[in-house]
Amino acid sequence: MQVPGNKLGDEIEYASGEGTYSENEEVRAIYCGENNIDGEGRTIYVSPSFQIVKNIEVGDILYGIVNDVTEKSATATLFTDKNDKEKRLNLSTDFAMMRIDAIKSPGVYIKTLKDLLRRGDIIKLQIIKAEKDLLDFSIRNKGLGVIKANCSQCRKTLKLTKDNKLYCPNCDRYESRKIGSPYLEVIN
Repeated sequence: MQVPGNKLGDEIEYASGEGTYSENEEVRAIYCGENNIDGEGRTIYVSPSFQIVKNIEVGDILYGIVNDVTEKSATATLFTDKNDKEKRLNLSTDFAMMRIDAIKSPGVYIKTLKDLLRRGDIIKLQIIKAEKDLLDFSIRNKGLGVIKANCSQCRKTLKLTKDNKLYCPNCDRYESRKIGSPYLEVIN
């Protein structure tokens, strides 16, 4: 079973087929499923394991759990309801990506997305691109961003202070994130 982002092969060996994309001369999976190879056409593709539902549109506000964060991109598994973690979207593209340019605002410098998000953060996001097998999201707008986060050291829930900073009472330290609304753990 392949998951989004898994390397399936090199472009030298295979052409990118349905359910795949090319990045840095590598063919990668777009969604969860089984990879197949058309030996004659030397094309690799992924057959989805989930039913594809085409009801997500640009502008939709959804929730997600951050899977991975790099300097310039982040990925998240999407949910329809922030209070019910088991209520996943019924589609193979429940995986979305955000690039650093989707959060930059004029006059604002962001060195790395790792300053705004961390793996495991629960976020409120907006879909900015919904194509055939690809979803892109943003947390740029007001109210979007991290709504629950854990400490990078001890993994305890970070608390939002009155001065809008995230604090770990266990480690007695602060962490930075792009805070969304409502943040679920608030210190009174």
